[in-house]
Amino acid sequence: MSLRILWVGDPPLVYTGYGGQAALFIPRLRAAGHDVALLAVGGSAGATYVTPDGLKVYPTVLDPRGNDIVAAHARDHRADVVLTLGDPHVFDPAVYRELPWLAWAPLDFETPTKATKRSLEAARWIWAPSSHAEAAYKKFHSRVTLVPHGVHSSTFVSTAKRDDGRFIVIAIAANKGTPSRKGFFELFSAFRCFAANRSPSPILYLHTDPAGIAGEDLMEMMEIADLDPTLVTFPDRYRYLCGGYTASNLASMYATADVYLSTSHGEGFHLPAVEAQMAGLPVIAADHTANADTCCSGKLVRSIPYVPFDGATTWRRPIVQDITEALIEINNVLSIIRSKEHRNRIRDQVMHFDIDRVLKDKFLPALTEVERQVRN
Repeated sequence: MSLRILWVGDPPLVYTGYGGQAALFIPRLRAAGHDVALLAVGGSAGATYVTPDGLKVYPTVLDPRGNDIVAAHARDHRADVVLTLGDPHVFDPAVYRELPWLAWAPLDFETPTKATKRSLEAARWIWAPSSHAEAAYKKFHSRVTLVPHGVHSSTFVSTAKRDDGRFIVIAIAANKGTPSRKGFFELFSAFRCFAANRSPSPILYLHTDPAGIAGEDLMEMMEIADLDPTLVTFPDRYRYLCGGYTASNLASMYATADVYLSTSHGEGFHLPAVEAQMAGLPVIAADHTANADTCCSGKLVRSIPYVPFDGATTWRRPIVQDITEALIEINNVLSIIRSKEHRNRIRDQVMHFDIDRVLKDKFLPALTEVERQVRN
């Protein structure tokens, strides 16, 4: 048996976390016999088209999230299931309540906001990418299943790092929103403390847009944190903004680094942390949200709760001193963490997030249960 699925989310050619999941899962779903079409929110407008491999792609019309047209597209595709992958609050519950809605719903807050809960109460099924989200959603919904995201393990390969004397920290964090939940101030403050009087000077590679068109001015943020900007490198901005960095490019970056550092205040799944560990890097991140699932090596540091905007939930801010101490601990064992053997051990700890294992062990069994309920 098979399902007719309308996938709603970033398209595979849009290099975002959600677009990356579409690129991995949609071809595998089709290969498993399911008839999948895509409503591309963030990459298509004004025309339906079919890709060379036969995937039908529906456009948005007026609403960039597709709320005004998703029901019509679902009818056209004769969808048994409408699967959304994205922040759940952007999907209009008045529309989705009338659809067979399967919400694959990350949660990057401590508890769901009012808007998130209002939307998800309209879902027929919820897939939670983390155990944190699973526990939160089960408090108000009866059909919640843990289905994590996946990573192509053959792209992110662990290799021994050349000992060139330079300690390299890599961080990947989209610079969106003001204030940002990615914790750039904590990142710069901790790195400044770590780099002080250290020779040779460590390097922070921050894979994001520094200019702050959609987020914070990171050059100004470094000044506020009193961090020497010559210690920080960024990607080519034009190439970054136009999606010119592929998963293979990121894999090469991980291979040159010693540790992956996240100072985020909340994560729905934390794909870069899994990618980094696939490449053999230890991870430093805060002890909250999805990090308990995805950060399997390195150290989870303490964090402090605060109210981010509307009083309906909390994020957690990592403690700068703890981040600094974790960096020092890892720097003190460089010969170990740079070895191929140690990097392979780190990789082994996250191999359950390999895309094909996730598909076999989590995604397809959960979809089989959805199909059983659709047919009954």
